[in-house]
Order: sequence, then structure tokens, then C-alpha cells
Amino acid sequence: MALELADYVSYAGLPFKHEGRYLRSQEHDSLIIDTRKNYFIWNSQGLAGNLSQFIKAYYGISDREMHFRLKAFTKTNPQQKVAVKADYTTKSAVGPVAPLDAAGMAYLTQYRHLDSRLITFAARQGLLGSDGYHNVIFNWFDAAGTLVGQDVQGTMINRQRYPKHGSLKQIKAGSKPHYGFNVRFRGPFKHLYVFESPIDLLSYWQMYARELSGSQLLSLSGASAKMQTINDYLLTTGLFTFGTGQ
Repeated sequence: MALELADYVSYAGLPFKHEGRYLRSQEHDSLIIDTRKNYFIWNSQGLAGNLSQFIKAYYGISDREMHFRLKAFTKTNPQQKVAVKADYTTKSAVGPVAPLDAAGMAYLTQYRHLDSRLITFAARQGLLGSDGYHNVIFNWFDAAGTLVGQDVQGTMINRQRYPKHGSLKQIKAGSKPHYGFNVRFRGPFKHLYVFESPIDLLSYWQMYARELSGSQLLSLSGASAKMQTINDYLLTTGLFTFGTGQ
């Protein structure tokens, strides 16, 4: 049984009003809770998720502080028999992940302003997914279509915990060295376009989708040896000339 967002709102005395199956914040008009799906969406912040993510977003607190609040809530609500687990981020190994969820879609489309049609297409191609913490996962495939690495992009904005980027960013353990998230378009090879991050790659794809026949897009994914990443990618795909773009 999942912890209920509506019960927490009542327990904490938060100012929400009923709108049918929804609860809407009286302080933040774009923050709503779907009581049927037990899920919140905060449109202006590009956030969505379950109760633990709601607590972190609403109060702007750390994982540890969220965990304490969640435990206090469950102690006063014994009917909610559930094993409470803080959503600490761990550097898990490369492997299959769930389809892109609502939190990931909201982050990419509302916070990063990417077209939902592009994100839906990329997700259906297996390029994007979500983990158990509602982080966006960017899957790296080699020329043979084998999963060889993954970027992790957090959907929860917390500038206290992540002062540099505002959210979690990491590469999963076991990812292929000197490689990265990449997209290959049909047609005789013409160009390799190189980007700093998967988000930059998707933004470029969105802007120039009609002009990418025969092109390949590669994210350096924060690699320190950037030229080595490009060289290794070219060698493993059999490409030896490239053009760069941002």
C-alpha cells in the first residue's frame, strides 16, 4: 500500500482545496495532486512524483530531512503499513530500466522545454527511460544495438544539494569508457555532431530534425578526455570524418 499524498496534506495542515479528484495548492496555483493516481504535478517547477518527492519539493529539503518527515507521518498514521525507504540516489550499474514516467516527461517538457512529441518518440525507441527514483535515464547503444552505458538525470530540483547543476547528474557504473548517449539517423553517413550533454543533444535534434538524414549525434556526457571519446566512438562505428555543432 502506497503512502497517500492526500493523507499527508491533511496531516501536515497544508493549504489545499478540493477540485473533484484533484487537490490544488492555495499557495502555488500550478501545484496539484491527483488523489486517484496518488501523484503530484507542479507545472511551474517542472516537477512530478510520489509522496517523498512531494515533501522534498514542497519544503525544499534534503533526502535526509524528507526521510525524517516521512517517518513522523507514518508513526502518526499506523493504518499506512508500508516499508518507508528514502529515495537516496545510488550509482547503480548499467541495466534495463522502466519506461519514461510522468516525472521524467514533465522534467524534459516543462522544465527543459523539449517537445513532447520528440520525447515520446525517443522513449519509444528505447533511448529514454526512468529508474525507481523517477530520474530520467539516457541509454547508450553501440553500433550493434547493445546497451553499453547510461546517463542519469534527476527530475527533482534541489540547489542546496546540487549547487552546480540544480539536480542530480551522473553516469552509471559500468558504462563504456570514452562513449556516450548517441542517436543515429538513416542514410549514408555525412556528419557527426558532438554535444556536452544528452539534453543539448535532444535540443539540437528538436531544432534541426528535418536536416539530420545521414547524421549521428553524440553526447560527451561530461567526459574529461573529450577528444578520446570522439576518437573511440569513430573507431567503434567505423566513422572517420565528422563535423561539430552545438
